[in-house]
Amino acid sequence: QKPAGVVDDQMWTNSKFKICLRVQDTADSNDMIKCPDAAYLHQTGAFYMQVGLNEVFALGQSAYAGNKYKPTSVMKKNIDTSVDVLDRIGNSIDNVDYIEPETIEESKVHGEELLNVILYVSEIAKAQNLVARRLWLDAMPENIYVDNLKKQYGFVRNPYHLRAIVGQYDDPYRQYQGLLTIDINCNNTVIYGQTGSGKEQMLQSIIYSLMTNYTPQEVCIYICDFGAETLAMFENSPHVGDIIYSKNKTKIFNIFKYLKKQLRERRNRYRDFGGNYESYNKQQETAKDPEIITVINGLSFLKEEYYDQFEELESLVMEGSKYGIVFIEADNDVGVHKNKVFETIENKLALKVQDYSAVVGKKANGIEPKDLKGRGLIVMDNEGYEFQTAKICDEATMQKTVRFVCDKFYEAYKFKNPKVPTIPNPINIESIDLEKVDVHNICVGYSTINLEPVYFDLQKNVATLVVGSKKQQLKNFFRVFNKELEEVASKGTKAYLFDPEDIFKPEGYQKLTYVPQVEIVNTIKNLLIYINNEYDKYNKMENKNDYKAPSRSLLVFYSTSIIYRLIGYETVSLLTEAFDKALELRLFDFIIADNSNDFRDVARDSSILHLFTESNGVVISTAVDSQMTIDIGTKDYKIREQMTDKQAYAVQTGKAKFIQVLQYESDGEDEEEEE
Repeated sequence: QKPAGVVDDQMWTNSKFKICLRVQDTADSNDMIKCPDAAYLHQTGAFYMQVGLNEVFALGQSAYAGNKYKPTSVMKKNIDTSVDVLDRIGNSIDNVDYIEPETIEESKVHGEELLNVILYVSEIAKAQNLVARRLWLDAMPENIYVDNLKKQYGFVRNPYHLRAIVGQYDDPYRQYQGLLTIDINCNNTVIYGQTGSGKEQMLQSIIYSLMTNYTPQEVCIYICDFGAETLAMFENSPHVGDIIYSKNKTKIFNIFKYLKKQLRERRNRYRDFGGNYESYNKQQETAKDPEIITVINGLSFLKEEYYDQFEELESLVMEGSKYGIVFIEADNDVGVHKNKVFETIENKLALKVQDYSAVVGKKANGIEPKDLKGRGLIVMDNEGYEFQTAKICDEATMQKTVRFVCDKFYEAYKFKNPKVPTIPNPINIESIDLEKVDVHNICVGYSTINLEPVYFDLQKNVATLVVGSKKQQLKNFFRVFNKELEEVASKGTKAYLFDPEDIFKPEGYQKLTYVPQVEIVNTIKNLLIYINNEYDKYNKMENKNDYKAPSRSLLVFYSTSIIYRLIGYETVSLLTEAFDKALELRLFDFIIADNSNDFRDVARDSSILHLFTESNGVVISTAVDSQMTIDIGTKDYKIREQMTDKQAYAVQTGKAKFIQVLQYESDGEDEEEEE
């Protein structure tokens, strides 16, 4: 009503058409049409219309459309048939007219004229398929679905460049609603929200989106579900290598060992291909690497219960994305990461939190998301947007639906990404690949660092010491090790097992030459004869290079200290002398096994120590500190003090590896509970 303070100069200049009805005073008229005329209008509906700078300036009368609407198909022209009655001086004193009575149909009222005009225009528009542009869009619904959004927006996958459908975002300033996806290709993602805000729903949708849009060869997913364990429904998906829960202590350790190993391998492999994941895959025809995605639901649990692994995670977050090793994390605590780590994370999504700016910064200031599950804020292209997380399907059928889809994918691909490597418990003969086993490749256990088998080359080592603090440790070790020796013997290497306590007699070896207590003395005497004969043959040759030694044999002395006592001091001296000759001719390789305390007596004989000048052997448990023959070289006393009966150091040429050794039976210390 009052243009002053509302219609400013900029608004007036940018408006071409000005229409002004009657106003209160000349000042109001001047504000609108730059002249006072509109203040003098008296008739209802009269107005002045100004176009441009008085290109057109005209007085007009607006039509009145508030009358009752009475439809008719006949246009009637009203003819004045009234009669005026005049007095003597010509003034009208009465008026008489004949009014034709309305029919019943004509007397019906169908609302006001204006409403009926609008309805008529609307019907014509529908008939012509004309739609008016809406001024604003409907609010985003609470229930939207991944598959529906994919069809609605025509989502197109790009092979080996991963984008996950999250939901729908709203841009009210441009009156636009679009598909919300996050670029996971070499980008980390973090999701923050209070309990019940929809974090697990978002993780479910992201995993489902990746699973339905990409192949297991393009994406390998590992899930750490430290929450309600609802992500277990993806366990049969060929894309998902493994799912780890809070009770799986060993797997929690191993997943980060595995990821660090993958990082080292990819860093070395990509060096000649641009040094990063994208460049490497672009230059490969077929042997492309999948993106490794680790989903962590409940980051605070990892930080509180496994802080060392949490620090490994932060290191991988900063270093791994370049090599296609990324993380999707969800948690309640916005401050769970260090600032320098948080700043390196590319995708940040805030569901219901107290301070949205702590997650998405100040770009989203002024936007208050609706209080709905799955509703939140995200910053894209330096602008903040409200979004709604999509669902996979209705919650009542979700478990059944997802498991059905996972099974169908597995049937289609006939492939599943690898599980998180774990050390078998126990490490028995079934956990060893016997096809790889020979005299150059015999397994002694599994590395606790890379979770892979540790092999010894027995011919390279010349002599290998196996020493334990308890006899039961050695027995458990050799019950498996002897099975490997059977395999070695079956592949052409003559192998002898000297058992002075007849511990392994019931095993009934077929290829391995078993020497029980009663045969040890005679067998050793025969060995002495054999060695001396070969040495005499060698000495009689003018050209020593012409000597061709028989195939090397393997001698295994179990409980060496007992064997020494059994054969007597004189034979021990002869045996030591013969060993020197055998070493010169490379007739034998030796495995010496004993209890660490008993082996001290043998080790005092300096003549046998020269067999171990290269420090090769397996030192089990607390035997680390009670034996002096092999130099372990580690200063990590914390590890050494906590070693169990199934842990050891495998030492080759003086270099030690911390391992879990062969065990015939489980020690009952299952560190994780599998279902």
